[in-house]
Amino acid sequence: MTTLPYVELDHTADLCLRATGDDLPALFAHAAQGLFALLRCRAGAHPQAVSRSIALESGDQESLLVDWLNELLYVAERHGECYDGFSIALPDNQHLEAVAMGWSDQRAGRCIKAATFFGLNIVQTAAGYEATITFDV
Repeated sequence: MTTLPYVELDHTADLCLRATGDDLPALFAHAAQGLFALLRCRAGAHPQAVSRSIALESGDQESLLVDWLNELLYVAERHGECYDGFSIALPDNQHLEAVAMGWSDQRAGRCIKAATFFGLNIVQTAAGYEATITFDV
């Protein structure tokens, strides 16, 4: 049995996800994979492979994670795409350089408005990093 690096958690009103990673880039990639799993993307008639470069700057790690996930939501909706692969570099705790890889002609099967700061905390564990992210629906 394979264990996913993210899991959906029960939440009374919103969607909640716990992501893990050996390091911070892996945590950010797994949080993004979990986001797109929550979105339940559906393929259209003519999907094509796509990639999008994303560069962000934020005040701290938590802000960078929220900004990253919200940028992915925006770009996916704007272009009608969903992503399942991520190459991420974090030169420091305030900068992200990434490539999101996925498919065009995609639509989300579930609406997520935004990643939030509610209960967000990136923690270092013996196994790497962990974060719980709440999404406003």
